[in-house]
Amino acid sequence: MLVVLALVVGAVAWRVSAHVYGSIGGEPAAAARVAQRIAQGDLTADIDIRPGDTSSLLFSLKEMRAQLARTNASTT
Repeated sequence: MLVVLALVVGAVAWRVSAHVYGSIGGEPAAAARVAQRIAQGDLTADIDIRPGDTSSLLFSLKEMRAQLARTNASTT
């Protein structure tokens, strides 16, 4: 019984972590580093996303960085 419970808990934990990583688009620490660089004004940060990714946090950070760079270029 305990083995079955451990397997169920492990499967649920794996599923949750896969969903979190999918929503973020990669490692949480990588997303935090990118956000920190953008917050410090570094709009040259290269953000790698998975092919076909159009909805993750990293995708949104990449879009935001590009838009901020365009806005910055048009005002200078």
